[in-house]
Amino acid sequence: MHTFLPPAELGALKCAFEDAEPGEILRWALESAGIGRIAIASAFQSEGTVVMHLATQIRPDVPILFLETGYQF
Repeated sequence: MHTFLPPAELGALKCAFEDAEPGEILRWALESAGIGRIAIASAFQSEGTVVMHLATQIRPDVPILFLETGYQF
């Protein structure tokens, strides 16, 4: 299986974020992870809107992708 990060780094991140708040994890992904192009995907349900809100507080220009599930609105 291919991952973006080496297994040792994944293990270290798991330990570092085990008790982290969701905003801390999003901040890492949006600012520190080294991902050049990143977006938030959401079906605009309750949980997704919270993630979108948190993400845009950290990086207002982050693209939001709409996931069509057939159950919207």
